[in-house]
Amino acid sequence: MSARNIQLDAIPFEAYRDFVDYHFRQSGKIIEEDGIRLVYDRFLGVTLYLQRMMKDAFNVTPQGETCDRLTIERLIADYIQECDPRLREQLAFVTESQKELLYAVSEEGYTVKSITSASFIKRHRLKSSSAVQAAAKKLLEYDLLTRRDGTYSVADPLMALWLKSRRL
Repeated sequence: MSARNIQLDAIPFEAYRDFVDYHFRQSGKIIEEDGIRLVYDRFLGVTLYLQRMMKDAFNVTPQGETCDRLTIERLIADYIQECDPRLREQLAFVTESQKELLYAVSEEGYTVKSITSASFIKRHRLKSSSAVQAAAKKLLEYDLLTRRDGTYSVADPLMALWLKSRRL
C-alpha cells in the first residue's frame, strides 16, 4: 500500500464563524465577525491556527465585553513574535537563494503563478530563472513551498506572515 497525500479543504467561513460566535455567546462574550474573518483569511482557514487565535481571543476577552479587530491584529502579531525562534530555526537549514525565493513568494501574496518569469525575478532581485527553479525544487522537497494548479505558495501560512513581517 502506498502513501498518498490527502488535501483537506478549509472549513467554510460561515460554518467556522457560527461555531466561534456560538462559543463566545455561550460564555457571555462577543467577537466581531470582522475579527473572525481576519484570522480566517490570514491563516487561510487552517484549523490549527484558527483554533489557537480564537482560544487567545476568548481568553483575553472579559465576560460581557467584545473582542474587536484591533485585539485580533495584536494577537496575530504576538503569535508571530512567539513563533519567531521556531521559524528562524526552520530557515537555518536552507540556502540564501531558497530564503530569497520564500521571501519573494510571501511578498507577492498567497499564491504566485510565474516564479521563473523575468518580471518576478527582476521585481525581487533574484539571481536567475535556473537559480529559482533549483531553489523551488528543494523548497518543495522540504515542504516549505507548495505547488498546486500551477501556482506556488509558502506552505505554512504562519511562515508566510512571519516572512512578510520581517520585510516590513
